[in-house]
Amino acid sequence: MPRPAALVPVAAALVSGLLFLVPLLALGLGGVALVAAAVIGIAVGTALWFGGEPLALAQIGGRPGDAAEFPRLHNILDGLCGTAGVAKPAVIVVDDPAVNTCTTARGRRAHLIVTTGLLDQLEVIELEGVLAHELVHLKGSDARSGTLAVPLAVVAPGLAGRAIDAGREPNADAGAVTLTRYPPGLLAALEKLASGPFAVRSGWRATQHLWLAQDGPSLNERIDTLREL
Repeated sequence: MPRPAALVPVAAALVSGLLFLVPLLALGLGGVALVAAAVIGIAVGTALWFGGEPLALAQIGGRPGDAAEFPRLHNILDGLCGTAGVAKPAVIVVDDPAVNTCTTARGRRAHLIVTTGLLDQLEVIELEGVLAHELVHLKGSDARSGTLAVPLAVVAPGLAGRAIDAGREPNADAGAVTLTRYPPGLLAALEKLASGPFAVRSGWRATQHLWLAQDGPSLNERIDTLREL
């Protein structure tokens, strides 16, 4: 089960408040400590909730990808959004040879980010598989959770990792296969991502947890799982 997006700012607010509360209590400040901890916690939670997506998009960069310039992408996306019952996200294209894609979201607003490397290297059926994967993230709450974790990743990458469901990507793979009803499409796409560069040049440290392909052995494990379907 994906973690509710609201848990990320709430947990960060509680942790931040406690970090200020404990030393202030040790100094014997009592009521002042409680007020200060509450103010700090609310400030941190609010910053995450409202600043997560703008910060994520600023870290990644890119430009609007309209239908006139990228008709194939939009045609596939339109069909998948209708099938999945998901509102079409705004499209951002990052000029980068890395083969990767991700989504950001807050409330009803969402963005699909794709690299030019992804658009150049994937065939139609492969692109359909990865776009379906990203729409699964949007249909659940994990796209919002991942987006809200970006500010944490900027200051403390380890904390961001703990805020993300470990099954986030495998679960989205399974959902994408259900949506497209064609496992070989996503499988072929992941094999291309595994064999080529997938780390984007802009904002990788803070946004790695959002992307379809990430550092570590999990991508090969996901490929093995899809081969068994």
